[in-house]
Amino acid sequence: MSVHRYPMSALSADYLRAAVGLSLTGGPLLLVTGHPVAVWTLGGMAGLFLLFGLRTALRHAMRFALTDQGLMRYGISTFGFANANVPWAKLTKVRLRYYAARRGRSDGWMQLTIKTGGQTLRLESSLEGFEAIAARAAQAAQEQGLQMDSATINNFAAMGIRLDPGDAPDAGSLVQ
Repeated sequence: MSVHRYPMSALSADYLRAAVGLSLTGGPLLLVTGHPVAVWTLGGMAGLFLLFGLRTALRHAMRFALTDQGLMRYGISTFGFANANVPWAKLTKVRLRYYAARRGRSDGWMQLTIKTGGQTLRLESSLEGFEAIAARAAQAAQEQGLQMDSATINNFAAMGIRLDPGDAPDAGSLVQ
């Protein structure tokens, strides 16, 4: 079993964005009185930055345990983010997406989505050990005979995990 988390180095920019955004909207909000449009606008924006900061803190508290049997997420359930367990034997969907921060597809990140009947886990590539989790998810998808779209197959290939398209147009199997 290995335990993985989002490192502070990956989250520090998000914490900074939330703090700067909250100070730039919340600070003026304290000074604006009697202007309902400004209060609602700044208040709404401050609320969004606050939610973004809380989401970042939840990601910081999250842990993922990778085992031969599956992937488990655990952390702070008090804030509505409950533990989740995705057994490899009950896997129903695997999807790997690349999101480019710039038009030239540089400086982006990947998001791995794995599902069973009632559980869905979404992991970003900034997670420590993301490559090992992605490789294990690809292996489990092959074992389950799951169909994957061409974008997922290409994204796994970009990570060095070869998937063979097989006979079906969207089917994939691990080729290593």
